[in-house]
Amino acid sequence: MTQKELLEAAGVSSGGNGKRYLEELEQSGFIRKFTSFGKRKRDAQYQLIDCFTLFHLNFLEGESNPDEHYWQHSVNSPRVNA
Repeated sequence: MTQKELLEAAGVSSGGNGKRYLEELEQSGFIRKFTSFGKRKRDAQYQLIDCFTLFHLNFLEGESNPDEHYWQHSVNSPRVNA
C-alpha cells in the first residue's frame, strides 16, 4: 500500500503525525518501505513484515474455518508453509 492508502485506511491525517507513525513502524521492524524502479520517492510502497502480525491477521483474525482439524489438513499447504 502507498502512504496515502495506509493513512486513509487507518483514519489518520496525512500531516506530521501520520508520517511519523509510519516512520516509527518502519524503525520498529513492523513494516518496510520500498520504491519500485522508475517510481518517485513519494510513490513508495509499504509492506507488513512482522511475522506475528502476519500470522494473527491471516490465521487468527482472518476468515473463520469450520474445519476443527484445519492444522492437520493444511500441514504442507503453500499458505501454511509461507
